[in-house]
Amino acid sequence: MALSELAALAQLAHGGVQLALVDPAQADNRRLAELASTGYNGVVLKLSDGDAQIGSAVKRVTAAGLDLYYWIEIARNPALADAHPEWMASIQTHQKWRRLFPDLPALRTKEVVKNYPWVPVMCKETFPVHLKRVGGLVVGLPVAEGVFLNDSSRASSAKAGLGWTGEAA
Repeated sequence: MALSELAALAQLAHGGVQLALVDPAQADNRRLAELASTGYNGVVLKLSDGDAQIGSAVKRVTAAGLDLYYWIEIARNPALADAHPEWMASIQTHQKWRRLFPDLPALRTKEVVKNYPWVPVMCKETFPVHLKRVGGLVVGLPVAEGVFLNDSSRASSAKAGLGWTGEAA
C-alpha cells in the first residue's frame, strides 16, 4: 500500500495517541476536520525531498488543533540509489539463505544482486549523506511532537556493499 493511500488507514495507537499518516497533499482542511472528529489527535506528515506543500500542510495541521509529527523515509531512497548504485544493499545469496528462495537464479562469478532502492544508513559512506538529507528536510519547520524515521537500520536480509564489517545484524 502506498503512503499516498494512507490518509485514514495508517493508525498508530499508544497511550491514547491516535495518529494518521498523511501525505502533505492530503492534509486539506476537510480531511483534517474529519480526522479530528473521528478521534485522531495527531497527524504524521510524510516529509519528502522537494515537496513544496509541506509548509502549508504544517500550518493547516496546527490550525486544526492536531498534534504534529513527521515521517521520514530513510533507507528506501530511489534518488540516492540511482545516484549511487554502489551504495545499495546487496541481498545475501549464500546457500543457507537460498534455501528460503530456491527459485533465485544462480549468480555468475562476481555478480551481485542489489536491493533497490535500499541505501543502508550504517555505512561510513552513506551515514553523512542520510544525516544531511534528514537535516535538510526538517530545517525551517516547526518542532514536532515526534519524528518517525522509517527504515533507519540496514535491511534485515541484506548487507551493505560498503562499510560492511561482518558483525551480526
